Amino acid sequence: MRLGVGAQGGSGVNSAQAVSGSLASNRASAAVQVVGGVFDSKAYLIGKVFADCNGNGVQDPEEPGVPGVRIYLEDGTYAVTDEQGKYSLYGLIPRLHVAKVDASTLPAGTRLEVLGNRNALDANSAFVDLTNGELHKTDFGLAGCPAGLREQIEARRQALKTPSEILQLSRTLFSENNTHLTATDARTAPASGAIQLPGAAPGPAGNTSPVAPLAMASGMAGITPFAGSPAPLGAVADPGGPYAPQAQGVPLPLNVPARAPLQEDSTALPTTVAVPATRAAAVDESDVADFRALRQKLRTEALEQKLPALDASVAFVNLSDGEVLGIAQTPVQVKGPLGTHFELTVNGTAVPRAQVGKMSSLEKTQVVAWEYIGVNLAPGRNRLAVRALDEFGTERGSAAITVLAPGELAHILIEAPPQAVADAATAVTVTIRLRDVNDLPVSARTPVTLSTTLGRWQRAAEAGSVDSGPSGNQVFVTGGALRLLLLPPAQPGKAELGATSGVVKATAAVEFTPNLRPLIGVGLVAGTLNLRNLSPSALQPAQSGDVFEREIRSVSRSFDGGKDDVGARTALFLKGKVLGSTLLTLAYDSDKPSDTTLFRDIQPDQFYPVYGDSSARGFDAQSTGKLYVMVQNGTNYVLYGDYSTQSDNPARQLTQYARALNGGKGHWQFGSLAVDGFASDTSSTQSVIEFRANGTSGPFQLDLRGVTNSQQ
Repeated sequence: MRLGVGAQGGSGVNSAQAVSGSLASNRASAAVQVVGGVFDSKAYLIGKVFADCNGNGVQDPEEPGVPGVRIYLEDGTYAVTDEQGKYSLYGLIPRLHVAKVDASTLPAGTRLEVLGNRNALDANSAFVDLTNGELHKTDFGLAGCPAGLREQIEARRQALKTPSEILQLSRTLFSENNTHLTATDARTAPASGAIQLPGAAPGPAGNTSPVAPLAMASGMAGITPFAGSPAPLGAVADPGGPYAPQAQGVPLPLNVPARAPLQEDSTALPTTVAVPATRAAAVDESDVADFRALRQKLRTEALEQKLPALDASVAFVNLSDGEVLGIAQTPVQVKGPLGTHFELTVNGTAVPRAQVGKMSSLEKTQVVAWEYIGVNLAPGRNRLAVRALDEFGTERGSAAITVLAPGELAHILIEAPPQAVADAATAVTVTIRLRDVNDLPVSARTPVTLSTTLGRWQRAAEAGSVDSGPSGNQVFVTGGALRLLLLPPAQPGKAELGATSGVVKATAAVEFTPNLRPLIGVGLVAGTLNLRNLSPSALQPAQSGDVFEREIRSVSRSFDGGKDDVGARTALFLKGKVLGSTLLTLAYDSDKPSDTTLFRDIQPDQFYPVYGDSSARGFDAQSTGKLYVMVQNGTNYVLYGDYSTQSDNPARQLTQYARALNGGKGHWQFGSLAVDGFASDTSSTQSVIEFRANGTSGPFQLDLRGVTNSQQ
């Protein structure tokens, strides 16, 4: 197939069939999408957010750009500025738009200033006039440079560990397979998420890749995360919403340095000091593989120093009655009167004298102490008894204690908060505990595989605790417990956490609720009035390519015999907290083109892919219809827009009804009871055709009556 310069864009179907006399082959067909490439009529928007220290309205060389600031358009499309404060959006409809800065992502103590007449006296927003194929620039400036601003900007830059667009694009250019997977029906696409560059490796929604795709849960329309108040890092660490650790009250940083590993409290069981893979060669984990053994070793070395404080009664020195040991082997220190020797038994079995590694005595206090090395214990309760005998075999005293020793791993406990905020940035603390059949901690170094249906375990490079590889998330738990970080998803939902070690498995549920933020709104009302003296019959009809921007079509009317016409358009986007604990997401466009690809469906390589910035781009409240409404309280929600009827509920595995629709959908859950419903006005119906088995794989004749488009 050849395409010339005059080829019209759009989709078409090419078919081929071989015919020889009365014989004919089957007819093969292929759908072809013709696109304009980099010479597209769509428009481009670039710009920057900078600190206007001298107030002259332009960025001077010494004035820094501000990273982590989110800029919204009236359709829910947004961009998050890169480390230089730059941003860009592509594939925009050439018409009037409005760009607005999300004030919650600005540095603390700052405000914007009016830079031009297109701000319309509102420094937080600006009209954007786009024409066909235009590269338009819209900047925003902070008013002055208050104290501490440069420190905040530097902190945001340090939090950005994002490769440039050129590097991310090169992954596609040099990859073996750079094809894109697209949904067969646009209505199955998520309403909220982030745009991924071609070739960009999927990563957590934290700081590994700010263009990581955000997966949807159960076909439910998503909620991008937002902060309840301005945050230190703005939207740096999260392409789907600003960094908001205060939303959960967890004062843990997103990135935990290796020198400050997550540990249990000093009164609890010690945990593993995990080492990032890049530093594995520098630290020998075997030296710190068992903290309890190390502690007991230190106690043994200090036995001589303890003698002056010991009396001559028969007793155990380093063990106490009812103590829980970390491993099933331990040194045993005993003491008694000078001039005696000891007999030690474990569960009635004598410990040979060959295991005595040290004998110490002190004439001043008339005390003698022995240390038995490597005394083996049985899993569970162990009775240790010691007798002190003089040289004639006469017992001079005795003592007995019971200690608990762990056995093999029997079950795993996962401790996680029942609810957390789905902000894709605030780390949730999860504790993994290993227990034996007697519910004792298993302190031996044990490999554990982690899993989660929502969110992402933090990587070793981020938290120094989890190694993420092709086989899954692997950790080593030492001391019987380990605390980890889980990065939440961007969309609310119920996550199932899993931990597996061999045949032992455990699960726990965490309900991620929407992150409530202050209400933000961006919109416009536009109108046109054409008054002509010429009769329409004297004018040649204009084509769609003859104009500089898309005309208002949906709401328009002609009068005076066609000489005059008037049109109007309203578009708005709202998102934020209403009625106390409810999150509202709304988008409406009275003149939304039905033949236009939504921003969520745009492949970045369809346009010129490098605009001199590495900003993150995303979308919210996008739907094929003119109206999108989502009202959510916890995990309960009601929406009007695009959705999929398919559910991942195991109870509906045999009763699935998979359709991509535009209409209303709701979900309500109370305890173990969940109710889902949907409604849509559609002219299409589902047809199920059953074929009688005949021992072959076909061909089979389809009943196409009532089918209007055989391609679907």
